[in-house]
Amino acid sequence: MVCSGFCGRLLQLLLVLSPLACTSAGPDDAFAKFESWLRTNGATIGDVEFKSQNGLRGGYANKDLKVQDVILEIPQRLLITADMGKTETDTGKAMLAALEAGDLMRFERGLIYTTVYVLTDRVNPNSSAYCAHVCARAVCVPRYLPFYNILPADYDNMPITWGPDKLAWLEGSYARVDAQHQQSSLRRAYDWILRVHPPFANLATFEEFTWAYAVARSRTFGVDIKGTQGGVQEALVPFADMFNHWLPCSVATGWSKERGVFSLRARAQIAAGEEICTSYGQRQKRDFLQSFGFILEDNFEKGRCIELVGLDETVGPRPGDCEDDTELEFTIDADDAEVTRKLQLLRAMPTTWHPGGPFWSIEPGAHGSVRVAMNGRREGAFGNALTLARIACANAQELTDLESRGWQGMHGRLTAALNSQNEACALGRLVQLTEAYIHAFPTTLEEDVELFNSGTLAPYSERRNALVVVMTDKRMLDDILDLVDGALLCLPQADRQQHCYSIDSEEQRRWDVVVGSRPAVRELLQVYCGSVAAAVAYREECHKALHARHCHFFLVAMTAACHTLQFSAWGHRPPPVDVRQSPVMRQL
Repeated sequence: MVCSGFCGRLLQLLLVLSPLACTSAGPDDAFAKFESWLRTNGATIGDVEFKSQNGLRGGYANKDLKVQDVILEIPQRLLITADMGKTETDTGKAMLAALEAGDLMRFERGLIYTTVYVLTDRVNPNSSAYCAHVCARAVCVPRYLPFYNILPADYDNMPITWGPDKLAWLEGSYARVDAQHQQSSLRRAYDWILRVHPPFANLATFEEFTWAYAVARSRTFGVDIKGTQGGVQEALVPFADMFNHWLPCSVATGWSKERGVFSLRARAQIAAGEEICTSYGQRQKRDFLQSFGFILEDNFEKGRCIELVGLDETVGPRPGDCEDDTELEFTIDADDAEVTRKLQLLRAMPTTWHPGGPFWSIEPGAHGSVRVAMNGRREGAFGNALTLARIACANAQELTDLESRGWQGMHGRLTAALNSQNEACALGRLVQLTEAYIHAFPTTLEEDVELFNSGTLAPYSERRNALVVVMTDKRMLDDILDLVDGALLCLPQADRQQHCYSIDSEEQRRWDVVVGSRPAVRELLQVYCGSVAAAVAYREECHKALHARHCHFFLVAMTAACHTLQFSAWGHRPPPVDVRQSPVMRQL
């Protein structure tokens, strides 16, 4: 019998599906059948092979590759997109209907819809229509079964799957808070899906749902395929998701609208035997662990995290920032006399998930909880943290001032100080908050370093990864504490008796603080001490000096200095000052 057309393609597909064959197959055979399935469906696989080296599996060039050589092309029919979960499954349709009816459930829609499709296709293959008689029995084949067969059986390396025993490794670190938040968010998403579509319970337990979500989170790409919402959507791209990460990476990845394929091409010459790496994005250690289950122990420093993206060879390197940070969570005291006004002001704050930007915690019942990702080097993050602390410290009059400015005048603005008293209170709250985080760790940094250097932790192990993340958090908190302590030293001295003093000596005092700081925070401390603290000091001291008759010889210089610094504290360029027209000069 000769099979042709759809029947021939179907039988050819069934023959490469190891779980449905009459004999069992090993991992290598499953991968060979996976590659055959890809090629049968139009994929182009270049001169690359996957093998293990130094305990890690990766893709390696079989021959020398030139710039723009095709490494891989995967057609759209082999992609699993978020839209497929939304429009091709009963569960996805029920979820969409609930949302369109006004349900306000919040979840990572692209990843969750992708998760729903994977689980539906694996468990309920009748929806794929790939059915035939194989080995004398009727069999319905999941559409992407060869792909599922080569996926990891578990994702125990990702904290989203960790139980209390492993999460204890992260005790005191924000990584633990983040992991628990993700676990609870995923649980809420699963429970919500069961409410809007109860039959989903027959497709997946919560553990299976977590496994499929880990697949989606660690392996999806953003692909510019127009979907129901338009724009880029998450997509699983079989084979392309198997390459390891490194920056700068040796290949360009992207969607070719003209050809309808997801493509990997060489961005630089790749020698035979060299590993081919893609980019997982510009990330820090905690993000790598949460999203992919590994970390880079020696993460890139500022300015050295370079990402090469896209298929357009005319687009050059994009400098990045893979600096690590930690997250501080701010709340308004429940017994604060102005708690209602302060919470209203915080709720009007523009929020973002971008590193260094504040965002509201979406945990139900959170009382004015705002998190800020920061270290001792990001000016915008320090400005955001100070803004929140300034609000927390504000009295009624200062709060009115903040409300009149609006968030445009405060958001991320290091220079939006109110006065020395409020600024000292804000910095003091940052010190207390940072010290509380440091004391929450069950071990010291010195003890962690000793364990790390003991040789008892296996490379790439979950325990070692967790320890590195905790050590990084502690170092970030030390940097923040040094930065804030230095900033406090740069504020006006409370016991200063003279109204008239040497501007040079005050500048020298602040400069001494900066020079004496650790290199990790010196640059940002210099910005703060040279602008915010100086402006606050000069505005207040000049105001006193301008009303002190025994300081006449300082009036001209102080008037100009006060005028200039008053504007610099607000971040504007001041207009020229004619001191002869100063109200003080006219009085004289």
